[in-house]
Amino acid sequence: MTDKIHIVSLRFVAGIEGDYRCPKFISEAGLMHRFATIQDTYVEELGEMYFDEALWKALVQFVSGYAPDSDVSVTAEFKDVGRKAKPIVSFMEEWQSTSEDDRSPPAFLAVKVDGALRLAMLREYWNQVGGPQPYADSYTYSIFSDRDLADEIMSTIRIAPDASRWEIDANVIRAEDLPVVEALPVEGLLARIWSFLIPRK
Repeated sequence: MTDKIHIVSLRFVAGIEGDYRCPKFISEAGLMHRFATIQDTYVEELGEMYFDEALWKALVQFVSGYAPDSDVSVTAEFKDVGRKAKPIVSFMEEWQSTSEDDRSPPAFLAVKVDGALRLAMLREYWNQVGGPQPYADSYTYSIFSDRDLADEIMSTIRIAPDASRWEIDANVIRAEDLPVVEALPVEGLLARIWSFLIPRK
């Protein structure tokens, strides 16, 4: 008997909607092309809050191979972005030594060439705060670049070893077609998260 394949739904958004609060260091680097991969956290028979590690690793592989002779670093926690980072090799060694049940995608990956930020992948925390469609209750990974990478990212996902169990929505959503969402009155770390991810009126 073979193991049942659990289908995971993926959607995509291209662009930066409304008054999305892009982190300053990303906009200052000129990385104003955004392509977001959205993984639904609900998977039949696996319940809610499912993290698809294979999808995350496929995106990490894309980010890590983006620029020759680059330095790729990882920041685990959102509050430490810009202050604490580890080389990707060191982070993945720790990742592999961590129980699968305790693994969670890090907040931020940065690709630098000669000290200059060339590419960034930001995990958006919609799995923790709900959020508007199409992001609600998802693991969303936004890749920021200085050019359109939509085709390259989607190609990476389609040829990944686990692609057969991903239900890929080929109709990429344009960010400009999404409604502006007013920020909620939250405090502390959550407020900082929302200040980056929720557009302002």
